Formats: sequence, structure tokens, C-alpha cells
Amino acid sequence: MKFSLGNHYVRLGRFLKQIYCHGSTLLSPGSKNSSLLPALPSDVRKGFAFPASSSLILRAASLSLTAGENEIWYGKPEAFRTSGGIAARDRTLCDGNHSDYRGRIRWFVGSLIPLVLLAISAQAQPKVTVDHNSNKTATAAYKFPRVPSPARNDAGAQALLTLVDAEADGNSADLSALNDGLLPTSEDQPRRNFFLNTGSGGGRLRMDLGSVMEISQVNSYSWHTGSRGPQVYRLWASDGAMSTFNAEPKGDVDPASCGWISIVIVDTRTDDEDGGQYGVSITDARGVLGKFRYLLFDLYPTEIADTGGNTFYSEIDVVAKK
Repeated sequence: MKFSLGNHYVRLGRFLKQIYCHGSTLLSPGSKNSSLLPALPSDVRKGFAFPASSSLILRAASLSLTAGENEIWYGKPEAFRTSGGIAARDRTLCDGNHSDYRGRIRWFVGSLIPLVLLAISAQAQPKVTVDHNSNKTATAAYKFPRVPSPARNDAGAQALLTLVDAEADGNSADLSALNDGLLPTSEDQPRRNFFLNTGSGGGRLRMDLGSVMEISQVNSYSWHTGSRGPQVYRLWASDGAMSTFNAEPKGDVDPASCGWISIVIVDTRTDDEDGGQYGVSITDARGVLGKFRYLLFDLYPTEIADTGGNTFYSEIDVVAKK
């Protein structure tokens, strides 16, 4: 999926205008318009209808809501905008007559939108770099063109790993496999990889670094011959300082409501070969993702065509700023 800055601005502007016209009814979870809001990974915890790689549910990172050639209206494909087949974009902004008073307010709101967009665009965005070695080219060295190879002395090597609302598979290695620096030597070694229970819809994994530190990179690695190779997860982070902080938010709890910050959504799936070795590096143009002590990985299966959709994670590295 390609990020379109121009379309990003247009959609945000439309969304703000819609809020102005319809007020809280648009944002109310119980309203008929609540389905217009962008879905997020935590909304599909058990993945009974887990989305394809092009789905907005896992692609709606930040406000980038462009998927293929379909125009998106408030987070939904064009085909789902209205039940009557009339595209919402062809309707007037608000029904009814507009008084001069409302017109002035609209002008004021409209004049603020460029300022809001400028502030948003000024903020650096996390960058996700994905490298893939096919089944034929993957080796135990985990060498990638751009993503650094796994390290043994990174800041995450001494981190405490905890499963939150998740269960490891009986054939999986224990959690220590994610930060011990010991890598699989072939493409299908369950005891050298960590993966969630077969048939489950994912779960959450927390990493406690022991103290607050400036994090410059979070890197994750996986290896499998088939659908367990790609990585699909959402990364949250926290310094644990908020009075409402919940260190173990279950699957039905929104981490944003209890002291966690959403960093990025990772989805390495493509329409091509799934199997092989994947390296993911999460960075920021500023050089620092933030000051955090805790990382929360919201893990998702790569597919539900069968029960074997949970990724074989080989290692997770956290690189502190020097």
C-alpha cells in the first residue's frame, strides 16, 4: 500500500468537516454512523473473519487510508459507504439550509484545517523497513539488504518477556527464544522459534526493558517455509508513568485508554510467496522512537485458511540510542 500525502489531507479534511456537520453522532460507538470509523487490529481480537493483506483493518496505520484504486470514505471502501449505492462524496456536506451564522462558523473551521494538517505533517512518522529472503536464499546468518542482522547485546537482551492474554503453542520454544541471540539454523525449527497456540487468533506479548530508555529501533525476525513466515502485529509502547497505566491490557482492553501509545502497524504479507525469512526494522526519522520502558506486541495470525497461521518469531531486538 502506498502512502498518498495529498489523499491523506483530503480525507482528513473531509472527516473533520463530517464531524462538524454531524457532531458527536458520528463518533458515538452506538450510533448508526459508528461503522464509518476506521477499524483497528484490537477490534478483531479473535480473527474469525481475519482480513486479507489488502484489508483496511490491518492497514489503517495513522490516517493513511488509501488501498489500491478504491477511494476511501471515513475508513471504508467505496462499496460500503452507503446501502443505497449513492456515494457519500456526491452528497452535500450537510442537509438543510445554512444560515449566515453557520456559514461563518464553517469558514472558521475550514480555515483551521490547514493548520491542523501542517501540525500533523510536521510530526515525524515511524518507518517500517521490511526485507525478505526467499526459501531458496535464506540462511542461518539472517543477512538482509537493509534490516540489520539479529544482535546478542541489544537493549532487549535482558528484558523480561510476559504473555498477556495469549498462550504459547505446545511445540513452541519458550519466550526466552525471542531475546537470547540464538537463531534457528533451518526454516522449520519449532523449538528455536516462539509462536502462539495453533488455531488461536493471536495475542499480546509484553517486553519490560527494566527502565525508561530512548529507543532508536525495534527489530523483529521470523523464518518459516509457509504462512508462518510473515509478520503481522501492532506495536504499542509506554514509559509506565501514567497513574492509569495497565501493564497487562487484555485483548478486550484498548491500550490507548491505559497509558500506551500506538507506534505502528506491521504487516509483511504480500500476494507473492509467504515462506522464507523476514526482517522488520521500526525506526524514526528523528533517530528516536521515544522514551519507553515497556513494549506491547499485539500479534495476529497471517491467515485463517487453516489453524497454522501464527508466525514463527525467531528474535526481537531493541536498540537503545547511543
